[in-house]
Amino acid sequence: MADTLYADVSEWQVGGNDSYPYPVLCIRSNDGTYRDRRWVNNYGWCLRNADSGRLTFFIVYFVWRPNWQQTVDTFKDLVGTPHPKMAVMLDVESWGGQIRGDRSADINATYDTVGAFVGSTAKVMPAIAP
Repeated sequence: MADTLYADVSEWQVGGNDSYPYPVLCIRSNDGTYRDRRWVNNYGWCLRNADSGRLTFFIVYFVWRPNWQQTVDTFKDLVGTPHPKMAVMLDVESWGGQIRGDRSADINATYDTVGAFVGSTAKVMPAIAP
C-alpha cells in the first residue's frame, strides 16, 4: 500500500489554492462551535477540485469537544449536503488537559452520528492524541 501525502489546513495556514500539489487535502471545519475562518475558501476549493478530479478525495475534520452534539451540529451546518468524495476526521485530543476522563461513550456517539450524516462510518476516522 502506498502512502498518501496530504496537508492538514485551518485558518492558521495558507488556504487551499491551485499551487497545492497532492490529490488529498484535509481541512478544518470547526473547533467545538467555533467556525474556522477559512472554511468558505477551503471547502469551496475542495468541492471544485473534487468535482474536477484534481482531488481524489478530501477530508474535513473538526476538533471534538465535550459539547459534542453542538460540535456535530456546527459541522453539519457548515458542510450542508456531504460531498461523495468527502471523508471526516474526528480530532480528539486532551488539548493540554482541557479534556479529561473517559469520553469513550461520547466519542463513539459522535462517530456514529457523523457516520449516519455522511452515509457510512467507513468515511469517518478518529484521530486520537494524548
